[in-house]
Amino acid sequence: MKHDHFFVKNFLNIFLLNSFFINVTASLPEVIKIGAVFEMSNDDKEMTFRHAVDRVNANNSILLHTRLSASVKKVTPEDILDARRKICELLEEGVAAVLTPTSLSLGSLVKHTFDTYNIPHLQTGWDYTNKNWLHSLNFHPDYTVVATAYRKLVERWNWKTFTILYEEENGLIRLHEVFKAFEVGTKITVFKHTPGKSYRKLLKEIEKYGDTNIILDVPTQDIVEVLKNANEFHLLTEYHNYLVTSLDMFQLDFTEVYNGVTNITGFRLVDPEHLEIKIEAIRDEAGNRWPWKRKNTETILIYDAVMMFAKIMNDNFLNQPFSTAYFSCEYPTTWYYGNQTTDYLKWNSFHGISGDITFNNKGKRTNITLDVVQIKKEGLRSIGNWTGSEILLIDDYTEVFAEVAEVLANKTLRVTTIIEKPYVIERDDETLTGNEKFEGYCIDLLNEIKKELKFNYIVIPVKHGRHGKEKRPGSGQWDGMIGELINRKADIAIADLTITTERQQVVNFSKPYMQLGIGILFKKPDITAPNLFSFMYPFSTEVWITMATAYLGVTIWMYILARITPHEWSNPHPCEPHPRELVNQFNHPNSLWFGIGSLMQQGSEFAPRAISTRSLAAIWWFFTLIMISTYTANLAAFLTAKRMKSPIESASDLASQTAISYGCLEGGSTWNFFNNTDHDVYRRMFRNMEENKPHAYSKSTQKGVDRVAKGNYAFIMETTSLRYARKQNCELTQIGEKFVEKSYGIAFPQGSPYNTHFSKEILLLQERGVLTNLEEKWLGKIQDGCGDESVSPAAAELNILNVGGIFILLGLGVAFACIIGVGEFWWKTKKIPIEERDSVFVELVSRMKEIVTGAGSTRIIDKSFDMDIDEFFTKGALFGVPPPKKFSK
Repeated sequence: MKHDHFFVKNFLNIFLLNSFFINVTASLPEVIKIGAVFEMSNDDKEMTFRHAVDRVNANNSILLHTRLSASVKKVTPEDILDARRKICELLEEGVAAVLTPTSLSLGSLVKHTFDTYNIPHLQTGWDYTNKNWLHSLNFHPDYTVVATAYRKLVERWNWKTFTILYEEENGLIRLHEVFKAFEVGTKITVFKHTPGKSYRKLLKEIEKYGDTNIILDVPTQDIVEVLKNANEFHLLTEYHNYLVTSLDMFQLDFTEVYNGVTNITGFRLVDPEHLEIKIEAIRDEAGNRWPWKRKNTETILIYDAVMMFAKIMNDNFLNQPFSTAYFSCEYPTTWYYGNQTTDYLKWNSFHGISGDITFNNKGKRTNITLDVVQIKKEGLRSIGNWTGSEILLIDDYTEVFAEVAEVLANKTLRVTTIIEKPYVIERDDETLTGNEKFEGYCIDLLNEIKKELKFNYIVIPVKHGRHGKEKRPGSGQWDGMIGELINRKADIAIADLTITTERQQVVNFSKPYMQLGIGILFKKPDITAPNLFSFMYPFSTEVWITMATAYLGVTIWMYILARITPHEWSNPHPCEPHPRELVNQFNHPNSLWFGIGSLMQQGSEFAPRAISTRSLAAIWWFFTLIMISTYTANLAAFLTAKRMKSPIESASDLASQTAISYGCLEGGSTWNFFNNTDHDVYRRMFRNMEENKPHAYSKSTQKGVDRVAKGNYAFIMETTSLRYARKQNCELTQIGEKFVEKSYGIAFPQGSPYNTHFSKEILLLQERGVLTNLEEKWLGKIQDGCGDESVSPAAAELNILNVGGIFILLGLGVAFACIIGVGEFWWKTKKIPIEERDSVFVELVSRMKEIVTGAGSTRIIDKSFDMDIDEFFTKGALFGVPPPKKFSK
């Protein structure tokens, strides 16, 4: 009978719809049924659904004259036939919409059934299918949207490697976008957990792999338990980062796993501070049916779905025809108002507890905003949001800084270092233990930082005393202090550790605490034996040759000018008024003697009379004054200085020879510089060191310094250590200038939260002058009686460039004297009557011929002449002009 009754009712419905005589009213009916299909274990979801229906009916502003009626069917996912029967019962009851949570086993059946009858299907859970259904609307964010948010956060954190711990197969679907953030070859480790088993075994495996970036995709109720177990395996440290995929972190209590330094981050769709949630929480205290502790993202989405459905019905069908229909699974047909109802739900928006709810034409939720949340001392706190395109982080760095400082104040840091003077020195006292065994620049620096940050530390010297070098290129495995940090066996590394590009890719560095360069340490050359001709050192050979040439030139010009000018011819017998001969004092021997006497600052018994010869003599005396003074001063410097002969004076000299061996610290930053440089000289030096390894390299700085002290070896090292070695051994010195600017810094494992605090303290110590005091204390320590001698000779010979100016001045003086001499000759010649002489030029040429032919320095005057000397000059007798035939006394 029941079947016949249902057949008749359905037949009438079809007939009325097809004849367009539909039972409609100008307003909504008195009761609108909304159905829901839940699994047997979904009591919380059913309770939320019924509570939402009650809230709609209690709200006078929604569906004022209409009441929602909830129709719930409980199914078992494994029993498909029973589930289909329950769904058919909903169709027979004439529901206007059907709500279902997540269930892959029933999802396709529900969607297909209600899509066939044009009945809106409201979904509130993850949906991993790509098939589009016309009447399905998913209130849950699409898995591709959430997956993109995960990927953007991983990119923001710049994770190079990570480990995934998941339980359900769907977890990898949620994370498919994360894999796109990494290039081929990136290390990704995946662990699958079997439901019901302990997480401890998997966490132990993760600890062995050493990865610090972990993505947790486990059931929400297991998250806290997983983190507790992770803490047992040292996976909850300041270096670990967790990304939790669950959107329900807000309902968990993380008090037991919070430590202030581990980064545990996730997303949430629902803000527990939402006003509606607070109102519902108050109702919970009054004993309502929606207990706050049972709320999660999906139950809140159920609440929003019911509220939105009621609001859309109220806003769009209040004054329009509307009616529900009764269907049978045996006679499929469509609901007349189904398409219209679905379209209203897709085209309209609604602001619910989960934010603004809008859909695209495929029924996928759009304009999703997810909060980025992180576990803090007070609980879960939003540090940013995902807006659909980018991650915007708005964390309060001041608060984070204070939280880390609080943790650091109660922390004992493991300090890795190497024993290297003067940075870390092991005291020779067997009674000392712990940190008291060590002293040095780095220990004092660490203690200065400790005063402000209040931490404790334990010094652990690294094995083999290595700074850190990659074992094989591209392997990612390092030795030395860098390896200790990478393997998390130390919290900081402090020593003469240089900041390099390669090291910064695997560890983090603080602000530099010392600036330096690279220099060459070499043994001082032996003092050369005195030379018999040391008096020649003040001037270079070219200066000596130029001085000799200048001396000869001046004497020759003095000889020539003395014959050109008439004022250098004098009476050899002053008492005899009418001499028969005249004499010129500047003959060849006298000219040479005059020049050498002036050069030796002794003078001579004769002096020039003419203006031209006096001018020449004056400039020569000035020249000799400057040259003798310069020679005397430089000779004194040479006689008091210890002359050293160094075979090398620069890196270029070192690279151009093979007699002296050289090298650097093997695997250190200096070695790395030579390995990567493009400079021709340094590349040539590196090839030489590689060809002579291992002999060229030193295992430690001290061993390199000791080899230099033995001789015939140059050690290339940091200038700070070089400076200390020079102060400790007077026989060592620096060759040339430093090259390549470098810096020392304190190293931390990647992701360490302490880097910022140490950097701040280093800057403060620098501003207060503490770093300068430490440098003077340890690097400025001078051994008693050890002077700071220079490698280069204290005095250097002067070359032509040093004294060239005085030679130029001498040449100008000689030219000036010659001009005056010619002028004197012209003036005297002009006084002779024209009929008694030739032209001035002819007379000058005649005089030059006499000089060239070697005419003597005595002129004979004819005895028949009875004239005084002045008249003789006037008449031109001195110039070979015949005397007048008659003259009187």
